[in-house]
Amino acid sequence: MVARTARRRQHAHEEHTDQFQLMREADVGLDQLHARPDCVLVPVRDYNTLKHLDQAVVDTDTDRRDIVVMTIRLLTGPDAGVSDIEHEELFTDYEQLLFTKVVAVAERHGRAVKLLVVPATNVFDAIVRTAVRLKASEIVLGGSAKMSADAQALEIGEVWDRVPHDRALATELAIHSPDGSVRTFSLGAHAPSLSPQDIEQIHLLWVEAVKEVGPAVHHRDVVAAALGSLKDELASERHDLAVARLRQQAR
Repeated sequence: MVARTARRRQHAHEEHTDQFQLMREADVGLDQLHARPDCVLVPVRDYNTLKHLDQAVVDTDTDRRDIVVMTIRLLTGPDAGVSDIEHEELFTDYEQLLFTKVVAVAERHGRAVKLLVVPATNVFDAIVRTAVRLKASEIVLGGSAKMSADAQALEIGEVWDRVPHDRALATELAIHSPDGSVRTFSLGAHAPSLSPQDIEQIHLLWVEAVKEVGPAVHHRDVVAAALGSLKDELASERHDLAVARLRQQAR
């Protein structure tokens, strides 16, 4: 369901009312939401924890990129698998209050946001599928008191890999933890972040390779050969040794 906000002011000293109109869509996309590709998707669930939204609004130039704020309506019970919500169904009282707080955050910074309610049975699945449909280049997520940022990123990454999407879509996940720290992760296949030491090691191996193979060998050939060796080891009796090296490297 897509929500559009309309602001109504009666008098300077009266409280304002944010009214939300719903447009029901089976599959929300860019056209239905009137959002541009490369948007920023910000899931929200608790109006007391909107620091990640506040930061996203501050960091985003909304003249160039849209901010889409989504909340997930979890479906439970015997009809949980049915994503078709009745046309007449309105926002719940909590969703109304939540989006009023969201709009207040955006207006405080003089920015506009687009609002979205997504019915789903799984939070991570809903986030990923919405990001794919909207061609979002960034997902800004609030941290969890129950899950570490690494665990959240792993859950979303696993869903991302199994949900069909354009492989050219490069989406970054930013998780704002309760302690104020921010972790960023690249979703799906992406170029690794190599340290200067990694690059130097590749170069030194290339120097040795040129001596043996000749000038036709390139740095990427060294990397491809190393990846092939690791793949073969993981599928052989040297599997445990390969895993041990990976664990040591990860530390």
